[in-house]
Amino acid sequence: MSEKLKEDQTFIGNSFGKEPFQFTIGQFQLIDRLEEAMLGMCPGESKTIYITSDNAFGQYNKQLVEVVSKNKLIATISLEVGKQFKIPHRDGITFITVTDIDESTVTLDANHPLAGKDLTFDIKLIEIK
Repeated sequence: MSEKLKEDQTFIGNSFGKEPFQFTIGQFQLIDRLEEAMLGMCPGESKTIYITSDNAFGQYNKQLVEVVSKNKLIATISLEVGKQFKIPHRDGITFITVTDIDESTVTLDANHPLAGKDLTFDIKLIEIK
């Protein structure tokens, strides 16, 4: 499976030439629309699937971005732009990405990295077990 951003055709990643991506229908391992599009496919079949951001990782939410003072963070955390942290909470896990650092503050973003992006998936079903 390969995926790329629809608007600018930025390549995100793929599993071609690697072990095929394995998943179980109904186990919430894929974006719902991607799983739905694969229903009824036969082994060897390929297709391209376009999924809008609303049906993928949602719209980008500016309220999920916060600038915090460095002295409020644990001193042992190494900070660098792009670094992600897992934050456990009662509803699961949130991934926080460091998006900016200056002398006294750090900007943290709790949006999914693909929030606000429309996605295109080129898929090929290898086998059904």
